[in-house]
Amino acid sequence: MMDISKCKVNEQRLNMIDNILNNSKDIIYYYQVSPERKFIYLSKSVEAVLGHSLDLNYENPLYVFENAHPDDVLKLERKASGEMDYSKSVITRWKHKDGNYLWMEDYPIPIYDEGGKLVGVQGICRDISQKVELEEKLKYLTSHDVFTGLRNRAYFDEQLKICNNTNNTPIGLIICDLDNLKVINDSFGHDKGDLLIKNTSNLLLNLSDENKVIARLGGDEFGILIKDTSEFDVIDICKKLNTIISIYNTENKNFLIKLSIGHAFSETSLNTVDDVFKRADTNMYIDKKRNK
Repeated sequence: MMDISKCKVNEQRLNMIDNILNNSKDIIYYYQVSPERKFIYLSKSVEAVLGHSLDLNYENPLYVFENAHPDDVLKLERKASGEMDYSKSVITRWKHKDGNYLWMEDYPIPIYDEGGKLVGVQGICRDISQKVELEEKLKYLTSHDVFTGLRNRAYFDEQLKICNNTNNTPIGLIICDLDNLKVINDSFGHDKGDLLIKNTSNLLLNLSDENKVIARLGGDEFGILIKDTSEFDVIDICKKLNTIISIYNTENKNFLIKLSIGHAFSETSLNTVDDVFKRADTNMYIDKKRNK
C-alpha cells in the first residue's frame, strides 16, 4: 500500500520549493533548445523583475530574445547554441515592461543528452542594474571633474602619458587660465566665482569631439589635448574659442569671461609632450601679460 504520510511530506516539500523559487528575487529558468526552443521552467519572479507575463514567456519561446537589447541578442544566441564558455557569467540587457533596460547577470549551465548534444540551458538571472550604475558612477568620478563635468587632471595627465610613450601622433595643446576669477570672488563672492568656472567649462565643451580631451587642470586652469591634428587646426580651435567667449561676453556684459590662451603643436608626440606642454603654458602667460 502507498504510504500516504510520505506522499504528503513530499507534496509539502514540493510546495515549499515552488514557493521559494517563485518568491526569489532572481529569475530561475530551464530553457530547452532542442528539439524545439521553449521554457520548460521559468520562475514567476520574471513578472516582478521585468514586468512581463509569465504565460507570455511560455507561449512565445522567442520572447526573451525579442526583449533583449539589440547589442546583446548575439550573446543570448550563443548561450542557446553552445557557442560560449559556460564557466563564466553572461551580462546582458533586458527590456522591462516600462521600456527601460535592466542589466542582468546570468549564470547558465548547459544540459547535454547522452550523445553530448546540447538540449537545454538552465540557470539563474540576477538584476545587477544598481551595481552597474554604481560602477559607472565610480568610473566617471575617476576621470571627471565633478564640479564642471570636464575631464580631471589625472585623466588628462594619463592621456598625455599615452601620447608621449606609446601612441605616436601629431598633437596640439591649448592651456587656458581665467584672468578675473580672483576679482569676481573678491567682489561678488565665491558663488559667482564658481559660476564663472562652470560657464567657462560649458563654453569649452562646445569644442568637444572624439579627438579632443578637455580638462580642468586646477582651480581656474583648463587644458585641451588635440590628437591627430595639424598646427592649422590647433590655431583654428583657439580662434573659435575666442569667438565663443566674445559672443558670451556680448550677452553677459556684467559677468565677463577673461581667458588667457596659449597653444603649442608637435608633428610627433613620442617623447615630446613635456616640451609641448611647457611651450603652450609659456604662450598662455605671454597672452596673460598682453591682456593686462
